[in-house]
Amino acid sequence: MSSEPIAKENKDHTPPILPERALSFAWGLTVGNTSSVDAQENAENIRLHLNQIIKHTNELAQKNREAEKDKVYVDNVVAAIYASLRSLQIIYKGRDQNFKEVDEVMDTQIKNIQSYERTARDLQSSLPRLFATGGGAAGTVLVGYIFGIMNINIPEGVIYSAAVLAAGAAYGIYQMIIAPHNAENARSAIIENDYKRNIYYQQYIKRTKKALNSLLDETLAIYENAYNRTYHKNYSDPEERENIVTRILGGPKTLDLDFCPKVHEHYQSGKLTPKVWPNCETSIGNENCPYYTEDPRLKKPLQ
Repeated sequence: MSSEPIAKENKDHTPPILPERALSFAWGLTVGNTSSVDAQENAENIRLHLNQIIKHTNELAQKNREAEKDKVYVDNVVAAIYASLRSLQIIYKGRDQNFKEVDEVMDTQIKNIQSYERTARDLQSSLPRLFATGGGAAGTVLVGYIFGIMNINIPEGVIYSAAVLAAGAAYGIYQMIIAPHNAENARSAIIENDYKRNIYYQQYIKRTKKALNSLLDETLAIYENAYNRTYHKNYSDPEERENIVTRILGGPKTLDLDFCPKVHEHYQSGKLTPKVWPNCETSIGNENCPYYTEDPRLKKPLQ
């Protein structure tokens, strides 16, 4: 950094690349590595635009000594933008990998549930078919044998009826217990997947904001070093920095998750059931949730 005293802010001075614009360029280049055609085209336009800025400032620097400061600033900011891509792309790809792993676990759980359900369904349906195709005789012999061991004399007709009732009981057990239980397990697997995806998404947003804030700090330092003055906007205000980064990432509607403040506690205690999950995920109507605390500080109005 220059040893000269730092000049006071100059509100009339605008650098070739605004610090907040540098963040937008970095994010656009990051998203450009995805499969989105629009994002790829936008990233290519950013590269062309940066090259034009570099070319323009180089030409001016050759004609005007004062423009050399712009050249130093632009060269270093563009280098910082491209250097930040590595961290941003790692974060972005990490999110996609986390999502993929969570989805694969859910798919495996659903397939296991479906396999168990098919086995149970085949088993309960095989008994009626057994009696309908003549296999009922074997069933009556088996039932009679069991009663014989118990020294209970039961008429053959009663034994046959008992076997038929057993088949009916198997069907009833499947419909009333096994099928609902499998459906509940499937819904729980989906909730587990949704919860984990949201957690990974929050982690991704946090890391991305940190990387962009780091780029903003570096850009401001480059500005100060190139022009020997502080940038005229004060980015020491956390709220102002948050607004800039949030806007670049798509705005609050894109980033905000309205989890109920008790969702993590209730996840650990196994209370995230399909019935209450919509309230957990949105905080809408959580005052009606049977697990929600009466603490008024945590309550949110219906939206």
